[in-house]
Amino acid sequence: MTDSRNTERRTGPRTSTGTPQEPILKVGRQAFDVVDYSCSGLRIAGGNRFPLSGWIQGTLCLAGRNPIPIDAIVIRRQDGEVGLRLIVPIAV
Repeated sequence: MTDSRNTERRTGPRTSTGTPQEPILKVGRQAFDVVDYSCSGLRIAGGNRFPLSGWIQGTLCLAGRNPIPIDAIVIRRQDGEVGLRLIVPIAV
């Protein structure tokens, strides 16, 4: 029997951060560090401050690029991080 929780579901490459100019996700008046992202999703830190679930509207701020408005759904909360699935994919 296969454990589906360990199955990789990403269809595109993931970009890890950790640079001095880490991407930021702004939701309302709050800002969250982006741990990594792909064209179809984000993983953010600070999950204890993040809205519990549901639909999220915000702005992804990447160094050297115009801010990107996003709509996403919270799909995972684990170890202080939140996984978001983007409704409309972004170019990475």
